[in-house]
Amino acid sequence: MKTHKAVWAVLAAAGQGRRAGGPLPKQFQLIAGKRVLDWSLEVLMAIPAIKGVVVVLPAADPSLTSATIKTCVGGATRAQSVLEGLYELARWGAQPNDLVLVHDAARPCVPADDISRLLKAAEYNEDGGLLAVALRDTLKQADDADHAVARTVPRAGLWQALTPQCFPLQRLARALENAAGHEVTDESDAMERLGAKPVLVPGSSANIKLTYPSDHALLEAWLMQQQPDKQRME
Repeated sequence: MKTHKAVWAVLAAAGQGRRAGGPLPKQFQLIAGKRVLDWSLEVLMAIPAIKGVVVVLPAADPSLTSATIKTCVGGATRAQSVLEGLYELARWGAQPNDLVLVHDAARPCVPADDISRLLKAAEYNEDGGLLAVALRDTLKQADDADHAVARTVPRAGLWQALTPQCFPLQRLARALENAAGHEVTDESDAMERLGAKPVLVPGSSANIKLTYPSDHALLEAWLMQQQPDKQRME
């Protein structure tokens, strides 16, 4: 899709992700023959509106650099890492009001159509937006002592936040700077602390995050299903 604003992206790939198992952080693990972060980067690079992507890594990796991809080293937290990515975009030439998609490298299955709908929504909402899925199942809050049910949580109006999330560069940078010293779970959380009300854009349930070892099979099945028939036969 075409937008009236320039669009950039930050791919957050600096975390440790140890719950996914294996000797490597989850974003560097192989699924269907590629690293998870490479699948996620491929999705972003296929969006025509995106001018360039900054991949935020735990250490420098010049092999990823190209005319439309830059890398930078992340910080101690996700918020700090994304902020480093925004600073790199600004050095690259991104303007304060340009839109920035922030995507988690551990979500390689986000459909391109979802990203296009998010961009359309965020372009006309000064507070930006995020992909999300309305909760379907009954929620239970556990008693931390023995994991027994403490209460049932009403799910009406509750959504599961996904990525990408999309915000104007300068406002997101200010929000993340303001959140320093606080635990923020995603970029929307930081924006909300400044009084913003990002729009929720319904996303696909296929946009799952590699979190536990059991997620590998689900992600591989979905990714292989999306490949051309010839490639699957090979």
